[in-house]
Amino acid sequence: MMNKQWYYAQLRWAVMVEGKEGLREWKEAVHIFLSEDEKTAFQQALEIGRLGEDIHTEGRREVQTRLAEVVRLDYLGSGQTQF
Repeated sequence: MMNKQWYYAQLRWAVMVEGKEGLREWKEAVHIFLSEDEKTAFQQALEIGRLGEDIHTEGRREVQTRLAEVVRLDYLGSGQTQF
């Protein structure tokens, strides 16, 4: 069994509106989670980002929230008890 370490991921989503408006805004969030290694942590960050994606309609226009990037992924250590 591998020891898990804490990671900090800063994620950014683009909120886009169909038609002339285009990019409406950026949304950002920080997630702190346990992972086995940096490669696995990056995959987990992508999964968290994909879970934050959304498509809905406002009137006749479609609004999409899509993961734009993992802005930052930092190793925080294995013995963290406070953040």
